[in-house]
Amino acid sequence: PINISWHKIISEGSIWSRKITRSKRVYYLTPDGLNYFDIRNTADPIISNNLYPFFPNISFGDGSEIKLDPSGNIWTHSVTQGVHVLLENNSYWPDINGLRSSNSPLLSDKVNDIAFDEIKGLVYIATNKGVSILKIPFKNKELNYSNVKIFPSPFIIGENEKMIATNLMLGSNMKIHTLDGKLVVKISSNGIGVDGYQLFWNGKDSFGDFVSSGVYLVSIDDDKGNNLIKKISIINKN
Repeated sequence: PINISWHKIISEGSIWSRKITRSKRVYYLTPDGLNYFDIRNTADPIISNNLYPFFPNISFGDGSEIKLDPSGNIWTHSVTQGVHVLLENNSYWPDINGLRSSNSPLLSDKVNDIAFDEIKGLVYIATNKGVSILKIPFKNKELNYSNVKIFPSPFIIGENEKMIATNLMLGSNMKIHTLDGKLVVKISSNGIGVDGYQLFWNGKDSFGDFVSSGVYLVSIDDDKGNNLIKKISIINKN
């Protein structure tokens, strides 16, 4: 669009990268941080813009970019200060500190590029010291429970830290039952930024005690009526 706001951006500084999301929000990256415009296809295209940039304390220079993951979240990478992620709901992931070599498996804070595996839920981060591959809770949305996997099996309490149910639909909940139907514990999703397409169980019941060895039922459902029940063997070595 040709209007004063766009001319102001172009004339007052550098734009290293820009992306448009599914919600028609245009993100652009400048040395001052991450900014956006909400737009529409009218003669007056700009609906709103953010008053203060995200990540204003990060050094974004030439070579810095914006990338969108399969869930529509905004990933920014700096040539000197790692990766910083803004979720679609404007919250930070995993937190405001982002991904750095000091707080994650990232090999270096000098990041050159980012790419996503939309099927497996992986992000490939190219640095000056090699490529870091991280498992993330963002990938193509599951439309049903046909691809659900629960592991390890058997789940050995005392050796395995947690049981994982993966390839879930977003917003799923998980319940552990005894074979006769008694509810052991309910595990609710903490949201896409925390659990994504996975849920975890530490082997404890609703009172905080580890369960006994045996076979249990894992029930997974969502608020739309989709459900799945699987059996899991538990070995308690505590």
